[in-house]
Amino acid sequence: NYAVRCTSNPAAFRIVRGDGVLMPRNSVTVAVSFQLDELGRFEETLVVETDCVGETYTVGVTGLCAESRVEPATFEEVQLGMCPVMETTSKWFEIENFGLF
Repeated sequence: NYAVRCTSNPAAFRIVRGDGVLMPRNSVTVAVSFQLDELGRFEETLVVETDCVGETYTVGVTGLCAESRVEPATFEEVQLGMCPVMETTSKWFEIENFGLF
């Protein structure tokens, strides 16, 4: 048997397949998801407990929460210039993501 637990209270991570039976010569993939409501780096320790007598393991989880960011000033106005009557006038404008995500 194995169990993966988050050490923070309340638990900051959602752990999928965090506990179960692990048969000899088999493996399991544990999914860890996290959502932070502020920008910045985070660091957490997960504890892995097994049936092995006296054995507890830790897994460090680190990351950086970033955001998408656009600058509206770069596309707030599109100047079409002089437009001929009864003809289509077009111009492109660009929206750029200046953020890390």
